[in-house]
Amino acid sequence: MTKSWNYLFGYVIIKIEGPHLEKMINLAISRGIDLWDIKRADNLIIAKTRIQSFRNLKPLVRKTKCSVKMLRKVGLPFIFFRLGKRKGLVVAGVFFLAILYVLSSFIWFIEIDGNKKVASRLILKIAAEAGLESGILKSKVDTKRVEAALVAKLPDIGWAGINFHGTKATIQVEERARVEIDKEKIQCMVAAQDGLITQFLVISGQPLVKEGDTVKKGQMLITGTKALDKDRPPVHARGRVKARVWYDCYKEDYLKEEVRIRTGQVAKALWLKIGDKFYLLRGTDKSPYQDYDQEIVNRKLPEWKEYKIPFSWRIVNYYEVKLSYKEHSLEEIKKKLRDEAIRELVAGLPQGTKITSEEVIFLEDITKKRIPGLVRVKVSIETLEDIGKIESFILEDARKGRKKK
Repeated sequence: MTKSWNYLFGYVIIKIEGPHLEKMINLAISRGIDLWDIKRADNLIIAKTRIQSFRNLKPLVRKTKCSVKMLRKVGLPFIFFRLGKRKGLVVAGVFFLAILYVLSSFIWFIEIDGNKKVASRLILKIAAEAGLESGILKSKVDTKRVEAALVAKLPDIGWAGINFHGTKATIQVEERARVEIDKEKIQCMVAAQDGLITQFLVISGQPLVKEGDTVKKGQMLITGTKALDKDRPPVHARGRVKARVWYDCYKEDYLKEEVRIRTGQVAKALWLKIGDKFYLLRGTDKSPYQDYDQEIVNRKLPEWKEYKIPFSWRIVNYYEVKLSYKEHSLEEIKKKLRDEAIRELVAGLPQGTKITSEEVIFLEDITKKRIPGLVRVKVSIETLEDIGKIESFILEDARKGRKKK
């Protein structure tokens, strides 16, 4: 903090030379002249001080026969002073920043991602007709209109999305898949998780649910047209279904933690294994210690050509441990359990899934019943994720909404 204040108000780096440096420093301190970061080498001292203190050193120079020289000025006041002498440079800098800000409000580059069959020039042409082209203000672009135009005018595109990154616009598209339809089976989209649908886009097929519906795992969301209408041409179901999904995790732990410390005492046992049987060769068949850690190491000879060695060894180490207990505060255990639950929940989420909300409930706070020394916690998280999953159905089962077995 002191360094920040010194830089804010400004200071100078000085050099003091002469035969009576100690006297010079003592006189400066006695008169309230602040010197810091003092470094000495033979008859030379380098130090830092404020500009006013530097002026107050001049009377001491004559008394001590020393010389003081300013090496460098440091701090904001000196920077502002130098800029004040270069008003043209300051004005030019402000003008340049203003120009950069204005230019960053325009789209200068357009990138297309996801297209393999549809030509990029065709996508750019449709996007330009809908209002997205180089040199246009970002605020003037109606992304929904551009996305709808791409899907409507390009039959091979089933979905389109527009994203802005600085002065670059990215058009992301998903092309319709052309697949051969099995006469006896149809692909439908089902829910991979329980959830509340927030976004529902049908690329092909017939929807069976809508935004705002709550769905169960395995429930059919989109079916191929042939599954419901024999007269319509068959298609496989395709789409995007985003939903709010909830996960829970329960954790508990005690305020008193058991700590196991090895004393250094160890007992070993060597066993010979022949077939499925073990024979004790040396040591003890059980631990001689009341409290211990057990370590098992299996060893076998390498195979020789096509012959397998019919026996192996097992080494068992019993390490004596001393038990002690460490007391934790209630807040420490609560934080530990919450962090463990979050890590476990996140590890089970699909890659790229983001947590939108989190709720931590300590069961003792709800039930008002506390088991001595035990802390229990339930952590619930809410995510927004794509729950659509493609599965194959027999046509008859698809018409009845039954899942393929």
